[in-house]
Amino acid sequence: MKTILACFVLASGLLSAGTIGVYSTGYTAGGGSKVFAGGTDGNWTLESGPGGSVSSPFAPHVTVGSVLGTFPFSSGAWFKDGSFGSTSEWVSPDAFETSSNPYSLVTPYVYQETFSLSGLDNPSTVVITGEWSADNYGYIVVNGIPVSTGADGNIPNSTGEFKFFTSFVLNSSNATFLPGTNTIQFDVFNNPNGSPDVTGINVDIESATADPAPEPTTFGIMGFGLAALGLLRRTAKR
Repeated sequence: MKTILACFVLASGLLSAGTIGVYSTGYTAGGGSKVFAGGTDGNWTLESGPGGSVSSPFAPHVTVGSVLGTFPFSSGAWFKDGSFGSTSEWVSPDAFETSSNPYSLVTPYVYQETFSLSGLDNPSTVVITGEWSADNYGYIVVNGIPVSTGADGNIPNSTGEFKFFTSFVLNSSNATFLPGTNTIQFDVFNNPNGSPDVTGINVDIESATADPAPEPTTFGIMGFGLAALGLLRRTAKR
């Protein structure tokens, strides 16, 4: 009986959830360490922006001043990096955000991160949780499709949304994940009113997991366990 239990425990361990390589904004490649103010993010790219501000994808900058919570206004309109228990940082098209850049309410800034489910090819079990803030508002897109209504982290066009986080949960109920390569993007719209007119985003990934596809050895172990359990039951009946 102990052997059978050990088989089931081992099989369940092989099927436990694995971590996906999705990282918060403001980190070096692979999420190793935080990027200094003014440096470039190692995992996210700015794919496009309004008014020709993005001619080709590039890594956004960790916004200078966000660490101290004094940017973009002396009163600290954006919450300070690391506020509310987060470990993420604000990133923006430019290290020093100014009102000289082309901003628009019509075309978004598209921040994107690519991740792989290789070795975790059970896309329906993907669960990504976190929180985000943006100047001024926006929504989340997974693999080119805006996530459906629900706990999707949409930020409405309301004054002061960048003073706190909006939580999100991405899973099979509101997003479609694929075996292999996936993309998650945040479309950020900026309201050109106000001075200085600046924009940025802060994404704090709290958890990103998926169940791996069962290996052939797992099926073998489970089959052995089931066969042994059947034999034990027949023996008990006799």
